[in-house]
Amino acid sequence: MLSVEVRVNEVKNQLQYAKSNVQNASDYLAFLLNEDNTNKVYKPLEELDNTIAIVSINTQLSDNRKDIQAMGKSSEAYAKMLQSSKMNFLPRLNAFGSYEMYDDKLFGTTAKGYLVGAQLSWSVFDGYKSIGKMEKAKAEFQKSEVETQQYKAQSQLELNKTNRQLKDAENKVNLEKLALEQSQEAYRIRSNRFTQGLEKTTDLLQAETQMFQKELELQQAVFEYNFTQEYLQFLTK
Repeated sequence: MLSVEVRVNEVKNQLQYAKSNVQNASDYLAFLLNEDNTNKVYKPLEELDNTIAIVSINTQLSDNRKDIQAMGKSSEAYAKMLQSSKMNFLPRLNAFGSYEMYDDKLFGTTAKGYLVGAQLSWSVFDGYKSIGKMEKAKAEFQKSEVETQQYKAQSQLELNKTNRQLKDAENKVNLEKLALEQSQEAYRIRSNRFTQGLEKTTDLLQAETQMFQKELELQQAVFEYNFTQEYLQFLTK
């Protein structure tokens, strides 16, 4: 009797702890949604499922990812700056022209004239100022190229790591599912023996606790698999 009461109190305590966590998650979700939450509890529309959906995901890093595209655009900008600095070594040609009309009447065109000209300038020596600008632009371009390659390599490493984690999560789900089935069968046997007076109350409670624990571990493993799968899809987009 005392063992049963202890078990009931443990379940009540776990239930209260679970309700508090649900309320905390709802409060934080309301904060993310920028909604006024007055003890509101958000509940999922779908039933909780302890199965996983195996989908085929590309394990190669895509250059169409927004962050990688941003790194590429940055390198292109530095390349344009380097090209612009090289243009300082070329001569500059400025062309100009004007057209004028003269008459004693409004909008008259009996007298007119025009002027066309061109100016060529070339800085042969400017105290290595142009060379310094070009070398700086070249160094910045090379740095951006290295950073882009390094970022892509790190992203590929993260992708490979997440892919392995997905495989591990799948194996964990299968093992936890097997462990739950075994614990359910063990509880069924002990429950039948208990009704016949062949099992002690503590053994039955222990089998029940183990069964619920394995069920919780299976749900946690399913969550980890689904979370890893979503993160892997994010890395391959």
